[in-house]
Amino acid sequence: MKSVIAMLLVSILSLRSIATDQIKDSIFYKGKEYSLNCFPLEAYFEKNPRMFPAGVTISVSTATRRLYVATFEFIEGHLFLKDYQAEVRDTISDEVNWKSFLNDIFPSKESLSLDWYSGLFVLIYNESNFEEYREYVVLEIEKGVIRKEKHFNHKGFEKFKKQQFRAFKKTKEYDKEKAERLKQGETSKEVDSFLRYCIDKYTSRILID
Repeated sequence: MKSVIAMLLVSILSLRSIATDQIKDSIFYKGKEYSLNCFPLEAYFEKNPRMFPAGVTISVSTATRRLYVATFEFIEGHLFLKDYQAEVRDTISDEVNWKSFLNDIFPSKESLSLDWYSGLFVLIYNESNFEEYREYVVLEIEKGVIRKEKHFNHKGFEKFKKQQFRAFKKTKEYDKEKAERLKQGETSKEVDSFLRYCIDKYTSRILID
């Protein structure tokens, strides 16, 4: 039995390395569904690698490197997991369908709470439309609870990222990240350009007023 579970985990990790992240996680906030800029459960599965029940045949899909799509929600300002789905291949019909594994992996109400998560969420509404029609909500999360929030249109969000990056450059975290990337052969200009573009993923707090 242990060998079967081990083989399953190896297969999952191998599949995760060849697929891409096209389908984003989603989140419900104040009655609206948003796309999410990050994957909160990745940190959880690094410590708890049991992603699916043993014996489940997960479909090899280019839809997502993670092999799952998670949906989150806020209940009275606290972050919870709402659903956890994967594409499953029927071994008889060979059909592929989305299936929820929420109750299999997270059986209790307590396990659905993300009270261990801290970081920045960027919620995106109307992501499939032109940039000027998109709406952004930036949430600062501390142990699963909303501490700060800011709302932007596309231009406002781009301005926020520039200001956030300028504030980030004054931190020790910036110095450490830049030093590591310079050692890997990147130029100073390349490092700053990358960090400025991905600043919402390299900061865990809202650094500006």
